[in-house]
Amino acid sequence: MLRSLAFPLFTALVLAFALSASASAQVMRVPMSGCPGAPFPQPVGTPAIGQGFGVIAAPCPNPTGQQFIVIGTPTRPLLLPVPPACVRGCTLDVAPLDVRLGGAWRVLIPNDPALIGACFRVQAGCVDALPGGPLRCVLLQGALDVCITR
Repeated sequence: MLRSLAFPLFTALVLAFALSASASAQVMRVPMSGCPGAPFPQPVGTPAIGQGFGVIAAPCPNPTGQQFIVIGTPTRPLLLPVPPACVRGCTLDVAPLDVRLGGAWRVLIPNDPALIGACFRVQAGCVDALPGGPLRCVLLQGALDVCITR
């Protein structure tokens, strides 16, 4: 009896893993990144060769905040002091290659097979005012690891 249940269970687990991996392994949230309790940017499109891909930053808590998106490579978390961070515990988790002002970034990935497997990291945030003062500070959202597929 145990032997007859083992094969269907194993098959179901392998199938479930394959389906979940193919759908979500291209874009993964980096745990414990950004400021405590911060949202993650929303991926848009498919990070595949010949396709469009981008991210939309979550809105800033303060409507006067300026959104930005950092594109770069994975790095060890850099704990930011207060200020420049608005709150304690914020980490920058991207080695920046480019910083874009605004809440959206989109790119057309070239149809070049050499890009398959290339990965990069994206992290968004807001430049805002420190509570009770004119000083500016940074609120960082969670980071996303993005890997290009076929």
